[in-house]
Amino acid sequence: MTSIRILFGAVLALVLLANTGGIRAEPTLQTQLRGQSGAEQSVRPTAAGSMALAQADSNAGPEISWQYQVEIVSGKLDDLHALIAEMAAHAEANEPGTLTYHWTISEDGTIGHIQERYADAEAALAHLASYNSQFADRLAPLVSSATMFVNGDPGAEVRQQIAGANPIYMQDAGGFVRGSDGD
Repeated sequence: MTSIRILFGAVLALVLLANTGGIRAEPTLQTQLRGQSGAEQSVRPTAAGSMALAQADSNAGPEISWQYQVEIVSGKLDDLHALIAEMAAHAEANEPGTLTYHWTISEDGTIGHIQERYADAEAALAHLASYNSQFADRLAPLVSSATMFVNGDPGAEVRQQIAGANPIYMQDAGGFVRGSDGD
């Protein structure tokens, strides 16, 4: 009964948001639900602003994202900045399936956060192959004590590739994402 109330509340909130123009109709912002049959469905705003249930496209792979928190080795911040610029430029130019590759660094220069997002498992695997062959050995002496958080289930092959990082797998608990243009 509790899951029905939560599901109803989520659908009601989406209807209210859609009817007030609070969300955009983009495939990446759909809310995934499981129907009584167990088939995955998505709630998406229609052109008229009401909500419609649609069967999820079973051929569309879900986006994969993860974040790292690393400690930056003392005295290595300038080297790290240079390598970040090189890694980001490489991913942007050569990995069309890499949707986000972004670093932030604490004000005192001791902690780094890396946000990575991929169109699908194939894109994540392509990035990992590129990173491992070109950058892993150069980044290792600049950072330590990494913690990796993976959002959702990236699939068995990606799990195998990142197992050495001892990732923490996070499951969706709700919320929303606005478009990058401020909507």
